[in-house]
Amino acid sequence: MAVRDEIRKAVVGQDGIVTGLLAALLVRGHVLLEGV
Repeated sequence: MAVRDEIRKAVVGQDGIVTGLLAALLVRGHVLLEGV
């Protein structure tokens, strides 16, 4: 998936975080990132 690949460029080594980011973006939610 192209969107996932682009997010992985910024969030390296955090596959669970990437999945959560995509889910939040798709439902127009908010995301608070800590320790990234």
